[in-house]
Amino acid sequence: MYGVLVVIMLATAAFTVLVFRRTRGMESGVRAQLESFGYLGAGGLALVAAVAFGLTSSMSLVLPMAIYLAGLGMVLPQGIAGAMTPFPERAGAASSLFGFLQQTAAALCGAAVGWFLGQSAWPLALGVATMGLATFGLWLATRGLRARAAKH
Repeated sequence: MYGVLVVIMLATAAFTVLVFRRTRGMESGVRAQLESFGYLGAGGLALVAAVAFGLTSSMSLVLPMAIYLAGLGMVLPQGIAGAMTPFPERAGAASSLFGFLQQTAAALCGAAVGWFLGQSAWPLALGVATMGLATFGLWLATRGLRARAAKH
């Protein structure tokens, strides 16, 4: 039953993002959608808070992951488009590189979490929070570069 509940909740989060992006995506523009990086950090921090407070119910882990997934659903398509935009003549290679880097980072993070995972959910919580906050931090750090590129 737990697995079914998790799949239903995460699928609902993904579907909600799809509806949001479809109805509001064109209105809000790329910049507003990229600001949804905050969901990645919020989901990670909510997961850390759940583990820190000793919340052991499945909902205490699934809800933060749903928030994280919602942020990922809003950010990933824009990230892929952003990776390919500077290289329209090599869009296939740019997409390949983006996918390779994404899968490599996921494999490394998954291996690290799996290595340290035992009786505690801390490795999962810290892994998700680290990646979410790193993504948000990277977005903040590159705002000036993107603003300069938009002026030219």
